[in-house]
Amino acid sequence: MARPEPLPTEVLVRVRAAGINPVDWKTRAGQGMAGLQKLPLILGWDVSGVVEVGFGVTTLAPGDEVYAMPWFPRPAGAYAE
Repeated sequence: MARPEPLPTEVLVRVRAAGINPVDWKTRAGQGMAGLQKLPLILGWDVSGVVEVGFGVTTLAPGDEVYAMPWFPRPAGAYAE
């Protein structure tokens, strides 16, 4: 997967761990968000990791450790390498 480019006021997080929650397994089973997403889809909406970059962000800085649920339902791709 190509390196994502954060929009203004978003951060790029180097993922250290990704969680699996009901929306992930339901989407993988063809339910939940499956009908609203473009395929192929890389799952993973729950992440923890370290902030790498962010433009226009005032509350976080590179190197900060974070955990988050990226902008749902937009695909976040936390399972990608």
